[in-house]
Amino acid sequence: MQSTTATGAPPTPPHWTAFCFACGRPIDPRAEICPHCGVRQRTPLPVYVPERNRIVAALLAIFLGGFGIHKLYLGKIAQGVLYLLFCWTLIPSIIAFFEGIWYLVMMDSDFWDRYPTNEQRAAWAAASQTSWSTPTRCTTCSMINAAGAQWCIRCGRPIAAA
Repeated sequence: MQSTTATGAPPTPPHWTAFCFACGRPIDPRAEICPHCGVRQRTPLPVYVPERNRIVAALLAIFLGGFGIHKLYLGKIAQGVLYLLFCWTLIPSIIAFFEGIWYLVMMDSDFWDRYPTNEQRAAWAAASQTSWSTPTRCTTCSMINAAGAQWCIRCGRPIAAA
């Protein structure tokens, strides 16, 4: 027996509910075919969990930035070596201090867009090579969703039509 709210409508889907890639309606995450539109569901991409932490990068920049440690942490090897070569001038230390402050005031989504991991770059490359259409980005959580999706697969909020 399915429970209903006081208005007689079914309750809102729980936070673990998946959304159909075609019609955007909530479905069971184990469903292979959407019961509403009948479209077979693709296996979703794994949820991106960032490996690089903005706070760690900021602390490395403030305390060890003169040696370029924060640049090495962020995958900018050439810049890190350049900082290390010129560390005796103290110029990299001054620049790194301001970079550390900048990392602290930067939003997480901006940080991840500016310093993506190799896995995220591979996911973007795979998404851009599909023949169907350009994926859409959720304005709330910045998750990249399938083209034409009406609901975000991470936060479950509707995606505004562009």
